[in-house]
Amino acid sequence: MQFCLQYPDLPPIKKVFYYEQPSVANMDEEEVEKFRFDNNKIMVENYGESVQDRHIPNPVRTFGEAYADYRKSPAFLSIILERTI
Repeated sequence: MQFCLQYPDLPPIKKVFYYEQPSVANMDEEEVEKFRFDNNKIMVENYGESVQDRHIPNPVRTFGEAYADYRKSPAFLSIILERTI
């Protein structure tokens, strides 16, 4: 809180950690439903009055779809790949 008082002209910080890739965003509804059903019968719903219009991203199918934005940082991906193999 003290930081905010010291620098009142700074823009607010937005924590956006996930950007839906075009290959994921363009999945049709049938493909999304089938993927969710085939993978533990996942059910997704919005609850509460304030979230009814909230966009629920489509599921990612591969590691590459989930971390495509991190390809700009090869060191980050190489560490993950080393530890997952």
